[in-house]
Amino acid sequence: MKNNSFLAFFMQTASENLANRLEEPENYSEQAIAGFLGDESKNSYDVTPDADFKKPNVIVVMSEALADFRAFDELKISDEYYSGLDKVAAEGHRGQVIVPTFASFTVRTEFELLFGLPVKSLNDPNMPQRMLAERDQPAFARYYKSLGYNTAYVHPFLSSFYSRKRIYGTFGFDQMIFEDDFTVPVEYRGSYIKDETVFNQIEKLIKESDEPLYLHTTTMQNHQPYTEGESDDELLNYLDNVKVTGDAFEAFISDLKKIDEPTVVFMVGDHFPSFKNTEGNVYNRLGINSSTCSKVFEQNYVAWSNYGADLSALPEERVSTFYVPYLLLDVIGAPKDTFIEAMTEKMKTLPVYSTQYDSSIPGDSELDVLTYDRVIGENISG
Repeated sequence: MKNNSFLAFFMQTASENLANRLEEPENYSEQAIAGFLGDESKNSYDVTPDADFKKPNVIVVMSEALADFRAFDELKISDEYYSGLDKVAAEGHRGQVIVPTFASFTVRTEFELLFGLPVKSLNDPNMPQRMLAERDQPAFARYYKSLGYNTAYVHPFLSSFYSRKRIYGTFGFDQMIFEDDFTVPVEYRGSYIKDETVFNQIEKLIKESDEPLYLHTTTMQNHQPYTEGESDDELLNYLDNVKVTGDAFEAFISDLKKIDEPTVVFMVGDHFPSFKNTEGNVYNRLGINSSTCSKVFEQNYVAWSNYGADLSALPEERVSTFYVPYLLLDVIGAPKDTFIEAMTEKMKTLPVYSTQYDSSIPGDSELDVLTYDRVIGENISG
């Protein structure tokens, strides 16, 4: 049933993926990459941690369709819907990132968070993970493994959707948990597993892991449709779900305070939601769409730690989502290889690199070559 419901989605995107077919950059070479990265002797995972490196748990939560509609003043959205998220942000840090998609194609944002690379450099494919070379991939899970972490991926949905189980198995995760693999009691909200269940699973994994844990989760609770609920207004039903997510997140953070392990949590939505009612939905009422309003690509995030991590390392200005993995390494004080150092420096000169947000941003040969190299080419930079 679930596979059939998404058949039209895959057929629709097939032709678009062909149109976005990527060719090898003209200047792709070992010499060019060495020029981008500088000192060739450091172009490897030579990342011995300092003795005082705390190795905190690093939990990245990509929350399905989580977005803050308070960005649109004319909607007069009550703060109550976001109270749980606001309380956590008040204890930690709130900022904004530029996500590479609107209303759909979750895996665009997921790719940027997992790899630290821009989908713009891949010609903005709808499903970037399907462009990857069939080999072990240098996703950030693999980098955390080199630092002595256990690594886990949690997604409360079909393992076959977007071919995640097959493809993500090359990313360096020690454990992948899909909807049939949960080891905590599973509860649903509407058609999807509740975020609360996901947070409970994360807590269990933290407690069970003998080593520090790097974990990425992509949730599902707030996925469309939003016709289920107490209101005829999809936006109100959506906001009710957001309230449930925020309250569960606040409870999750409260539980982490009781766990005697240093932990950093980063939570962001993958995109603004898509509404079924094409005539009367909130975007039409506001007179906006993906091509006329940059706000729908500006996503709030919340960062929190229970041990005084330096959240001041997170920038005040907006940056593209693919820079988040490098920012988190700064927050926890992790060692960096040459590639990570180069990408951290790149953020200072080109903080936003996104076709969807700003189509006037020109191509960047360094980002384009490095992205091609790491996920499609020979991974010279690894």
